[in-house]
Amino acid sequence: MSFIALPWPPLIDAEDCDSESKDCTGKGFFEDYVSEAASLMNFTYTLSFDPDGDWGVLPVSGPYNSSGTWSGVMGAVVNGEHDVGLGNWEWLPERETILSHVPAGNKRRVLAMSPRTPPVDWGLFVEPFTKGSWMLVGLAGLAGVCICVLVVACSGIYDNARLVATGTMWFFVLLVHSYYTGALTMFFATTSSPFSGIREVIDAMPAWKLLFMAGDEGVIKLKAMSDPHFAKYWTWAEANMEEAKFATVREGLDRLVAEGRVVLVIDQIVVVGFLKENPRYARLVTTVAASSEGYSHLVLTKNSPLKAVLSKASKMFAGSGLLQRLDAKYQGKVSDHHRVEADQLAALTPGQAALVFALLAASLVLCCLCFCGELAFSRLMLFLWNGEHFAKSKQTMEPPNYRP
Repeated sequence: MSFIALPWPPLIDAEDCDSESKDCTGKGFFEDYVSEAASLMNFTYTLSFDPDGDWGVLPVSGPYNSSGTWSGVMGAVVNGEHDVGLGNWEWLPERETILSHVPAGNKRRVLAMSPRTPPVDWGLFVEPFTKGSWMLVGLAGLAGVCICVLVVACSGIYDNARLVATGTMWFFVLLVHSYYTGALTMFFATTSSPFSGIREVIDAMPAWKLLFMAGDEGVIKLKAMSDPHFAKYWTWAEANMEEAKFATVREGLDRLVAEGRVVLVIDQIVVVGFLKENPRYARLVTTVAASSEGYSHLVLTKNSPLKAVLSKASKMFAGSGLLQRLDAKYQGKVSDHHRVEADQLAALTPGQAALVFALLAASLVLCCLCFCGELAFSRLMLFLWNGEHFAKSKQTMEPPNYRP
């Protein structure tokens, strides 16, 4: 059985290839997977790597079917030059017309970004409020205004109206204060991500850039045909292909750290495996799930009889727990790599600390101005009242009765 791939550690990597990148000794997740399948199903195999470093996920020319011109890893399988393509292939309806698929493991894409705290964040104190929170605060504020209007209207009828309104407003302020302090504490105690999905990153472009790993072009282009978000992104990526993709995990993470406002969409097992081998990157990168868990696949020549052999091995692996053991070996527990380290906690930078004290000082000055204004207003009203009272008393005073 003939397999072909490209280096994609820790999924697959090559050792001791010949001058034509054939008869390689592989290592990684898929090497262990194929080795176990060969032992179980009693077959031999060879492993080659594409010498041009091309996944070939899009046709060189022609339509996206068997009549198109294909190259690279996918082209070698479509054209029948090799039996199986190794890699974290995603099942797509368009691919089903030219390839056969065999499930070979779990797959999840994540968003990788570099957690950074801006020198001065003017929106720091409203971070805990989500859109839903603002809506509830607005409704509660509107209810408070209605209560105040009701108090003014009923103040001459009910003696306790002012007391009820004051108590209600005090309770409202207490609830908001309790939520705000708790949410702000939680915000500073954990790392936060500005995005929860790929579409949010696309909406934030061009302020942010979304980068993908070489080999995912086909997936993005096919999704762009039915999803307006991906269509918008693919228009930009196609015009800036060299800027939009990265060849290796190291290259992507180096760009992430250097450029700042960059997000990588990448397979979880690939980035987590790299972070295990390169722990110095771990504190510089945080990941957020970008998709629900699915399956990665091996791709075979369409209607290949080998599909039955590999499908049987895949089912036996799922039942024996081999896939879980391989996941644990090359990826480890997800929680181990999403744990918040001490130096990843959200902390105030010197600029933000200065902003906090500046806001406190501004609040104090505003309170002093309000106090002085109220004091001046009270003195003015007292002065006017005394003047008016003196004038009235002067008018009501009887003139002295002088007799000659």
